[in-house]
Amino acid sequence: MKAVYKKDLKSAFTGMIGWVLCAFVVVVVGLYFTAICLQSGYADFSLVLYNTTFIFLVVVPLLTMRSIVEERRQKTDQLLLTSRASIAGIVWGKYLALVTVYAIPLAIVGICPLVMRAYGSVSLARSYAALLAFFLMGAAAIAIGLFMSSLTENQIIAAVCTFGSLLFLYLMPSIAGLVSGSAAASLAAFTVLAALLAEQESVCATLEGLRAQGKTRTATYQQLTARKLALKSMLGAFEEQGLL
Repeated sequence: MKAVYKKDLKSAFTGMIGWVLCAFVVVVVGLYFTAICLQSGYADFSLVLYNTTFIFLVVVPLLTMRSIVEERRQKTDQLLLTSRASIAGIVWGKYLALVTVYAIPLAIVGICPLVMRAYGSVSLARSYAALLAFFLMGAAAIAIGLFMSSLTENQIIAAVCTFGSLLFLYLMPSIAGLVSGSAAASLAAFTVLAALLAEQESVCATLEGLRAQGKTRTATYQQLTARKLALKSMLGAFEEQGLL
């Protein structure tokens, strides 16, 4: 896990993507901090973070789209799967590397409450609790993006799927106000169920093709088998509720 973590963290800052995304987060939060706290005089840093949650729609898809897709494109996923690292260790290494990249700009904007404290009365506990919540929201969004990256072999598709998922969650309060709670829950459950069944069918078809070609010992076959088991586990929850 440690080797995967170091490799992905270094890769993020070898190119421009890591630096650009960190700068983007710092600039956007800085602009809102200046407008809300310094110019308007609101001594509440949580208002700044509340108004900048839209950055997840930009940062997370761009940050996570290459994580697993790039491994497949360069054929290095087979080396990872045949190494001594477990699949869980590989996923955790990649996830923690992405979270670290996301945490760097948040550590920088963490100076903002101290700036406010120097010129007025500000609750540091409330400000840093809001910053922690903002970090956890981003970590959850990164987990979604990493999952989307594992479902496709195209970076653009991974980014679009991640953006669509996060946009749906971002607009969820507005959507919930338009429909009843039971209808919204049923729609969400049906959508997730349909996506899981489609993915299971695709994985099974690919496995059948590999078996027909006698490629049952390849890394790709093992990876698809693991994905099939994960999908079966998720569908089992729907089965327990009588939805299958």
